[in-house]
Order: sequence, then structure tokens, then C-alpha cells
Amino acid sequence: MIWNLWLRARTEVQLIIEETELIVPRTVSSTKFVRICYTEAVAVLEEVLKERQFENIVEWGIDLASEHERYLTEVKFKSLVIVYDYLKGIKAFYMKVNPDDKTVAAMDVLVPKV
Repeated sequence: MIWNLWLRARTEVQLIIEETELIVPRTVSSTKFVRICYTEAVAVLEEVLKERQFENIVEWGIDLASEHERYLTEVKFKSLVIVYDYLKGIKAFYMKVNPDDKTVAAMDVLVPKV
């Protein structure tokens, strides 16, 4: 399914991703994803702050910046990463609120080098 979509949309995708390494969807579809909730992702990034600095703030309640997403995919996990259960305040109002009333049933798929 992903490969067929790729074949139909590859021209548009290639225009968007000119200077990055192109990850062929066939590879994406055969790769295992790391799943991590937003709270765990922030904890991982806060632990990294002991060794290195990011340009953007790492704090629970603030959306992940591109550099944080790149760190998770390219350095920490070296894989595709699904971040789920984002903080309610940083996602769209129409997302389903989780029972904890702090997070929502939303997810982002983070792809290395994109």
C-alpha cells in the first residue's frame, strides 16, 4: 500500500525533499517503529541535557522541536519513532482527550533525516 502511494506521489515528494536523504517507503514499511509516549520522549531528552545542549527548550508541556525529533530518530533510537499521547495544550482542540485529562490520543511519526 505504501509503495503504491509512493509510486503515485514520488514527483511531489522528491520536490519537497531536495537536500535530505530520501528514505524509500519500501524501507519504511519494512522497518520496526519505536513507540514512545510524549512524556517518555521529554524524559529521554531531559536526560541528554546532562551531556549536550539543544537550541530549543526541552520541557514537559512544550512541543518537540525539529532538533529534538531528529535526536530521537537519528541518535537515540536510529529508527522511525512514533510519539503518542501528546499534551492536550499542544495539539488540536478536536483530539480525543485521554482519561488523565492532560494528554490526547494523538501521534506523530518521526522519520530519520527528514
